[in-house]
Parts: sequence; structure tokens; C-alpha cells
Amino acid sequence: MKERRMLCLLSFAAALFVTSSAARGQELVVEVSQLAASAKHGLILEVGCEGQGELALALARAIPSYRVYAASWDDARVEAARRKIDDAGLYGRVAVNHAGDDGLPFPDKCMNILLCAVGEMKGQGRLQECLRVLRPGGTAILHGEVNTDELRKLLRQVSETHSLNYELIPGKTVKVKKGETAGAGEWSQVHGDATNRRVGDDRLLAPPLKVAWMRDYWKEVPGEIHCKFAHGGAIANQNVLVFSDGNNRSQLMVVDSYNGITLWKHKDCPIRILAGEKLYLADGGQIFVWNALRGEQEECYKLPADAKGPLLSLRYADRTLFGLTAGDGNGFTAFALEAATGKALWAFQATGPAPSNAYEGRGLCVGDQRVFFANKAGKLWALQSANGKELWSNEVATGKHFKLFLAEGRLYFVSLDNTKSSVRTMDPKDGREIWDISISGFSIMPVVVFDGVAFLSDTGFKLRTFDTATGRELYRTNPSLQGWGCNDSSAANGYVIRRCFALVLFSGREKSYQVYPSVCPSCFGTIVANGMLYAFRPGVYALSGGGTAPGIRNPQCTIQESKGEGK
Repeated sequence: MKERRMLCLLSFAAALFVTSSAARGQELVVEVSQLAASAKHGLILEVGCEGQGELALALARAIPSYRVYAASWDDARVEAARRKIDDAGLYGRVAVNHAGDDGLPFPDKCMNILLCAVGEMKGQGRLQECLRVLRPGGTAILHGEVNTDELRKLLRQVSETHSLNYELIPGKTVKVKKGETAGAGEWSQVHGDATNRRVGDDRLLAPPLKVAWMRDYWKEVPGEIHCKFAHGGAIANQNVLVFSDGNNRSQLMVVDSYNGITLWKHKDCPIRILAGEKLYLADGGQIFVWNALRGEQEECYKLPADAKGPLLSLRYADRTLFGLTAGDGNGFTAFALEAATGKALWAFQATGPAPSNAYEGRGLCVGDQRVFFANKAGKLWALQSANGKELWSNEVATGKHFKLFLAEGRLYFVSLDNTKSSVRTMDPKDGREIWDISISGFSIMPVVVFDGVAFLSDTGFKLRTFDTATGRELYRTNPSLQGWGCNDSSAANGYVIRRCFALVLFSGREKSYQVYPSVCPSCFGTIVANGMLYAFRPGVYALSGGGTAPGIRNPQCTIQESKGEGK
């Protein structure tokens, strides 16, 4: 009788344990579902293979738009989870992996959401591994029997290398939000930012480079990936990478910037800007405001009532949208809209034909509280960005194409023609010429400026450098880099980046090359953001390098602890 009573008590206790475990698992699924709602697609990692894979199965069923991975350091749990998931017919939708002595079998910063059973964490090393694979902006949920003091100590230790904020609810979960990596920059507009200078603010990129992720999107879009605007239209920030795909640039692709997962697609719009989670897409006479992560349109702005012609070019600075219209051949309009509401702030009517290549080239730039643009005939204007008041104007010689950009306190006007090209620098305050150089031929296209040096190429595709203060030539590369003059250069962290027969990083400070011939040859360019170099066609390569920027300390390395409702 005593044995029977004991068996009944044990069975009752086991049932309570299973019920409570199932309830905790359901709470976790609900919590993860709420987090997953912030983006259309993504990756979830469940560390621990809880319930022999039952938790991973529940996540896959509840959130079908996300890919689910499970992993454990316990081999028996991994095998049991694989059997259960296979029996459920969901292997492939859910993948189970062994975690070994060398850590979790996933790349850095690839997971959007991570769950980890506290029992899986044995010391600082495993917590570091979980945070290594979590992307910036991602959330880790630590669940199970939590020793508050020990976990707080662990989190403070790992905060030396990761920016963390956490919410601790005793007896339930610890929610850890991973912050942005210190030194990581963005490339949020077609030429980097509103100045058009094509020099990113990223301070992490440095050789040697390694592949962070690579994807070929040809199965998702008919035709070969082309990315004609990849060198002038691809944009990226911590949230997303946006580029054109398809032979005829018919498709706009929005993918996760850290793992390449396709979030959503849209009919291509050549004018695009990223500002946080907002993506501004413009075509014709309207500017559409989208949530970049969810693919939902939020607003639609119209151009000012007195604007002449459809939209030609758009820039974003100081929470304001600045644009040029195509005009009617005799005049065109420069204008400003409040970015949050679309309210018209001012409009300026310019004379002459509008620049014909404003968004493939650089016909409009904004910086130093000024707006600069030129017409096709060569008249250049400077307006006050706050009210559109004209500050100065002058006549400049233009070729077949021209480019306008602002860098290191100088305004640059690059004129391109079949027989002669020139670079003219001016004082942005009054338009006064500082220096002017001419180069024979058309191959002056890549021009970037940083550290007091202007980098460009001649018709022999040799890299030439000039002192930005005087216009005096400093040095030329020898031998020449084949294809150096093919398209626009990009630059970041002291490196000029070119891609043609190989991917080339040139250190302007050390005057040395790093060549990567294994990155598929292409005339289409590169951009730099999030500590990664994005190269296009065929597919998309995301190359990371450098790791931690020298001399940069994480500005958010102190943990912010909030007491959740369970305290």
C-alpha cells in the first residue's frame, strides 16, 4: 500500500512537472512570437534542445516565417531532438546541431532571436558564445532556474565585449538585448550619406577579410542578379541591406544586413533612403515611407504644390528630406520636406535644365547647413538648408556628366567628358575656387576624399592622389590596377575599395594593397556598413574584417538593468 501511494505521489509530481514545463514553454513561445513580429523573417536559435526538441518544434509551428535552429552541448539531447523533429515531419524547417568545444556552429552575429536554457551555460565562455552569434539589435532570452547574482555577474563580465541591456524577472527569464557594435557605421543613402562623398563612417573594416555570409538570390527573382545600382543605389544600416535585383532592375530586395535573409521585395524604386527603421522610396511625384523590417507602408508624401516635374533626386539630413525635380526643360525645383510628416518646408525655383544624372551621379548634396546643386548648363547654387534662402551661385564648366560632393570642408565639382575631365574644389561658404585640376579622358569617375587626400584614376586606370589643400599631386600607383576606373570607389576606415578583376583594398595611410581575387570579378561596386563590406554580382557577398576598432571602447558597455513585472 505504501509503495502504491508513493508511486501515485511520484506520478502526480511528474505530471505537475510536465504541466509546468509545458506552461513555461508556451510562455516562451508567446514571448518569442512578440519579438518576431518586429520583422517579417529571421533566424531563431534555441540552445538546449529543451523537451528533446519540443520547444524548437513549438517555435517553428507558431512562427512559420522564421527559420528555427536548435543546438546543445549534450549529444544525447541533440540526437533525441533530431528524432522527435523528424517524426513530426519538420526536419528541414528545424535543424538541430551539436555544439562542440569550439562553440556553437554558427557565424558571428547571425541570429535575430536566441533562447538558452540556463542549465546549458557553464561559465562565461558559453554565454559569450550565445552573444557572439546574436546579431546587434537581437534579443536573447535566458530561461530556467536563474541564480540572479551569478547571472548578473556573468553579464557584467561579458559586457566588456558586448553592449547589453537586460530585463531580469526572477524565477522566469532574463531578456538580454544586444546593442550596436561600437565603431560600426551605416551607408544609408545612395552615396553613403547626404554629402555624396562615398566615405562611410564605419571604423571596423580592416583586412584580413572573411566571408560573413553569401547568398545568390537568382531563385527568388527571375534572371541573373544584376545590381546596376549596387554601386550607387545599394544602402544598408544595422537593420537591413537594400539593393536592386534582376536583369532589368525590376525588383527591390530588402534583406537582413547581418544574415542575408530576405525580408520582403518591392517593385524597384531608384531613389531610396534609410533612416533607422524607415525606408523612403520615391518614384515620380510621390515619396513612400515604409517600415524597413516589416515591409509595411506607413505614409505617402506628395511633392510641394509648386514643384516642377517629377522627383529626380532625394537626400536626408537633420530629419529633413531634400529633393530636386526633373523640371520642364526651362526650370526645376529644389525643396525640403519634414521627414516625420511630409510637411513642405520650402521650395526654390531654379533656372535652366535639371541635371540629367542626379541619382546615378551626384547632382544634389547636403551638408554644413547648406544645400548644393547645379543645372545641366553648369550653374551652381548654394541654399540655406533651414529655409531655402539662396546664399550664392556661380557658373562652372560641365562635361557630359558631373558629380557634386562635400568632404572635409571643401565642395567638389567633378566634370566628366570623353576627352577631358576635371576636379574643381570650392569653399562651400562662398563658392570661391580653391584649386582646379584637369585629366585627359573619361576615367576620372572614382573620386573619394579622406585624411586630406583626394583619390582618383586616370585613363590608364592608375590611382592618382592629390593634396586637398593645394591640389598638388602626391603619388601614383605603379603598376596600375586593372579596371580601377570602371565605377565609383567607396572608402571607409582609411581604405579605398575598388572591385573589377579582383576586390582591392588600398590603404591610403600605409600606401599598400590587399587584393582578394576570390571575390567574383565584377564592375559593380561595394558599400561598407556594420563592420562589413558588401559586394554585388553574382549574388551578394558580405565580408567582415578587423573585429574591434583600435582605440574604440564600447560606449554602452555598462549594463542597464530594469526590474520586470515579476520583481
